[in-house]
Amino acid sequence: MLERAYARLRAEGCRSAVVQGLHLVPGKMHQSIHEVDPSGLKIALGGTLLETRADPGAIAAQLVVDLPRDRPVLVMAHKHGREAYPDVLMQLLATGLSSLHPNLAFGNPEEPADRSTVDSFIQLARTVGKAHVCPLFLVLGKRLKAEIQGDRLDSLRSLLAIEDFTCGPSMGSRSWVRARFLARIADAIAALQVPEPVIDSGNMVP
Repeated sequence: MLERAYARLRAEGCRSAVVQGLHLVPGKMHQSIHEVDPSGLKIALGGTLLETRADPGAIAAQLVVDLPRDRPVLVMAHKHGREAYPDVLMQLLATGLSSLHPNLAFGNPEEPADRSTVDSFIQLARTVGKAHVCPLFLVLGKRLKAEIQGDRLDSLRSLLAIEDFTCGPSMGSRSWVRARFLARIADAIAALQVPEPVIDSGNMVP
């Protein structure tokens, strides 16, 4: 897909472009954009939502405002396996959110390593009779909706077995998340506009 986009840009006479992936962390999917040869185009890649170690704290401060405080909250996110830096960013986000919300768990029912965390959340939710899930995904597809709110026996709704169960919107539905991605695009555009140094008589000249 990206190869075709680059080919079309070259055919239209473009010499540079910004590519903005919609990823939460700089994992393999985001890094794969670098592997596509732009073949003569100058490319600036926009950043992910969580890009630096400063981002998780800022994201936590914005996200916690949207979370109910009258019930336990489970923030659902995918793990990134052996991708160390993305998992560091997720851990920093989990720490930041937990420090700002009295009853928050960070885990995924589909991840075996998160089983005890999810079980504790379910137990507390049943005790108080209500719960909220915050899906840390840009888009809530059919499969993810079924995992959270579906009628199957292993869905989170079925496991909780309580009436007062709420689920927040996808991250991509939040206006402040979209604003952050627009800021990433603006940064990438600015990077494209920085003139490259040229070689003049063996010296680098701006």
